[in-house]
Amino acid sequence: MTPRGYRVTFFQIALGRIAQYRAATEADRPARLATARAAVARIGKGASRCPASRSWLAIARADLLVATGEPRKALRTLDQDEIIHDPPAPAIAYEKARVRARAYRDLGGAADARRYALAAVVVAEEEGWPHRAGWIMAEFPDTRAADRHRTTNTASMTAGRQTGGRGSIP
Repeated sequence: MTPRGYRVTFFQIALGRIAQYRAATEADRPARLATARAAVARIGKGASRCPASRSWLAIARADLLVATGEPRKALRTLDQDEIIHDPPAPAIAYEKARVRARAYRDLGGAADARRYALAAVVVAEEEGWPHRAGWIMAEFPDTRAADRHRTTNTASMTAGRQTGGRGSIP
């Protein structure tokens, strides 16, 4: 059995292998796909006993399905993971939202893709993960405008409170 602490590392490795598959040349794709599948399978060893590991496995499987052109199946895979994490698991919420955004984008659902991408950005911002928010904004460029708008509104509200302007709190 794989020690619990290593399973999240295996998840990160699997995501890296899936990214390598996405970036591979046509000639390299079969080998990269085999490596990605093996990395995802490794997460499954011992996952049945740990709710977080089951979620990591579902997310990795879904991401691989998106990468191989099966976004509907990916969404069904994510829907089957109904685990409520206590304590909360923001990294799982972030990754689920990111994979859902990819699946909807590949299905042509731009509005749903944007909504899930923004959900991932919100989780990243709340957790203090600017690099993860940046990953989403790089992959889903239409989230950048929304992020600037949100930042501007927050700055305006803060400035209004400090100066006693409109919207200030007495």
